[in-house]
Amino acid sequence: MEEVYLTKPSLAFEKEILTYRDEFHNPDDPDDHVPGSNMLEHFNTVEAWLNNIKLSESYATLPDKKYVPSYAYILVKKSNNKILGMSNLRPELNDYLLNFAGNIGYSIAPSERRKDYGKVLLKKTLLEAKKMGLDHVLLTCDEENIASEKIIVNNNGIFENKLYDEDDNCKGYVKRFWIALI
Repeated sequence: MEEVYLTKPSLAFEKEILTYRDEFHNPDDPDDHVPGSNMLEHFNTVEAWLNNIKLSESYATLPDKKYVPSYAYILVKKSNNKILGMSNLRPELNDYLLNFAGNIGYSIAPSERRKDYGKVLLKKTLLEAKKMGLDHVLLTCDEENIASEKIIVNNNGIFENKLYDEDDNCKGYVKRFWIALI
């Protein structure tokens, strides 16, 4: 595996961020979604997305009060600055996050899957959670997302249960896992 590092997204990665977003684009799906990206798919420019990320880091500046503060990260390949994955760390949980989304959301570029980058991305994001003082985190995945479940289990995720998510976009069971940060 090539050398990678976790960092905060910035305009220095503008081209790479757009390339990452484009990997998830599906012209047949008007609801293109880039998991763990702080809603990257909803912004026309990287600058607007980065501004939204900055606003999302504090309750005082959250654009929508139904959310909790969150922190965005990118996993970057050192040799060419390619973004391999993105993660979103939420140190606090509201009711929805506690049941269905957890403390961390993440994604790996479709072209970089099955190379263990998901495992590395989650491990590095867990270190950030520990730096923030968290002693355990909740991760979730759709019941049929075997790849994500393996990533979580490989990072010491302990299965708790599964809950049915009636959200219009999901409609299905979500598996819930806890990871101790010791």
